Amino acid sequence: MFTETHLKPHERFCIPNYHVYRTDRYPGRKGGTAVAIRKGVPHTDVDLAPLVSIEATGVYIPIGNNEVSLAAVYRSPSRTWNDAEIMKLLSARNKAVLAGDLNAKNPFWNSAV
Repeated sequence: MFTETHLKPHERFCIPNYHVYRTDRYPGRKGGTAVAIRKGVPHTDVDLAPLVSIEATGVYIPIGNNEVSLAAVYRSPSRTWNDAEIMKLLSARNKAVLAGDLNAKNPFWNSAV
């Protein structure tokens, strides 16, 4: 999973032997997310509803009798935190893994804000 890819729609990005799914920030600078899945690994790409406070790219991977949602997530520090959008990503399937740069601040890990 990749965050802050800085890719634009006209830029090509590929990794040999991987399927790459990406969400580019357009228009705008920086940002963007991507997920790379090794060819041969069963998966389905996720068509995420438009998000306002975060950027995300996701896939579903079957593991046993479950389907796990994996999502690369980026939240710009200039955007307001929106719990509802994070919960939407987490509730997409029974099991979910979100990874990325959420620019989360909390006094618990010595953040001043």
